[in-house]
Amino acid sequence: MFSDGNRLFGVNYETLSKIKGDRNSAWSELLKAKNSFDLPLYEMREFESLDGVREAFEYFYEEALILDDRYSVLVDGKNTFPNLNNIAHVLYYEGNRELLFGKKVSVLAMKHPSLQGKSDLFKIAEEMGDLGYVDVFPLEREGFLSSFAIIYDYQGPIIGVGNTIGSVLSSTRIISQKESLYISLYGPGVKEVRFFSILRNDLVSIVSDGALLVEEKDGGPMWRVFDRFIALSKPSMIVKEFSKNPNSRFSKRDILKAVKYYGKKGDLKHLFQKKGKQGKNSDGDSGPSLFDTLL
Repeated sequence: MFSDGNRLFGVNYETLSKIKGDRNSAWSELLKAKNSFDLPLYEMREFESLDGVREAFEYFYEEALILDDRYSVLVDGKNTFPNLNNIAHVLYYEGNRELLFGKKVSVLAMKHPSLQGKSDLFKIAEEMGDLGYVDVFPLEREGFLSSFAIIYDYQGPIIGVGNTIGSVLSSTRIISQKESLYISLYGPGVKEVRFFSILRNDLVSIVSDGALLVEEKDGGPMWRVFDRFIALSKPSMIVKEFSKNPNSRFSKRDILKAVKYYGKKGDLKHLFQKKGKQGKNSDGDSGPSLFDTLL
């Protein structure tokens, strides 16, 4: 068995969740049980009579062994656990978990940004580094990286949020660096289903302290992530020149009236200030925009 009791707990948790069909119920029952960090589920008195418990445990255990010691597990109440608004009590991760407790911003952009979007991303990347902010981003199944990584080999601190820890670690496109962390709500062996992407985006918005939307097509996936920040009343900012793009209907919605604007390098520090504190240049007079050529 694992030398790390948290990893054994994770296998027990996924096993019981599979049998019960309810992760909250599995969490509550494991929390009350004895030895959930020390014994496999099928050897525990509380669960040994469950149908298929040994077979289910052995499946998840073998899947965990495939990943070897590449991942770890945080368990609510046993570790320094991040505030996840009770959407989960077990978090699977690889990398520097201390990044969870720094100042975190999700910089959001579409996969193929315009020249203006690329220019903005360069400025924002430099400013993120200057401020020491951690970039938090949704990691797509095929390994789609942060907005910065679209443009160049970004080496700032990052947190990638994936559907499952298995899909994250099997991706060939993740960045392995000292200041990186990859997290997921689901452990090795869990089969991905469609709604996992919704939970992944929820986790991005809960883990991050704020968001900056650089550019996205109408109805694109980064809008759905950005809208979650607004729904949670978290600090949100949008690149002003993008918001002025006449071809973007989504950037004109009433829901965006409360967001701040990023107009020039230096504006990112205003993200966490109270509304009205951005200063006299809050309208973001950033000079000519490449979007102007669309007018």
